[in-house]
This record gives sequence, structure tokens and C-alpha cells, in this order.
Amino acid sequence: MEAQRSNYQALRKDLDGFVKVLMQVGATYPQCEFTPFLEGLDTAAKETVDDCAGLIREALDRWQKKYH
Repeated sequence: MEAQRSNYQALRKDLDGFVKVLMQVGATYPQCEFTPFLEGLDTAAKETVDDCAGLIREALDRWQKKYH
């Protein structure tokens, strides 16, 4: 059980770092000059990030209940 707990904690640390990077990208993104192509990428990127965030939240909720 201790190995699983340390794996969970390592995963949590990695995911927290990933979230920080996404927040930094999101903070600098509005400084870009938009073109129709970039607007399409913007929409796709936001949808993908939202989907990933939801999946990460669901997984963390399940793991947190299991390992805490």
C-alpha cells in the first residue's frame, strides 16, 4: 500500500506541475495576434484542455478516495 501511496503522490505532483504550465500558457495566450486559423486552434485547444481537465479531476477524485 505504501508503494501505491507514493506513486499517487508522485502522480499528483506531476499533475500539479502540468496544471501550472497550462495556467502559464493560458496567461500568455491572449497576447497573440489572432487570425482565422489561430481562432480555430484556440477553440480546439480550449476544448481539449477542458476535456483533459475533467478527466484529470475525475481520476484524482477516485484516487484520492482510494489512497487517502
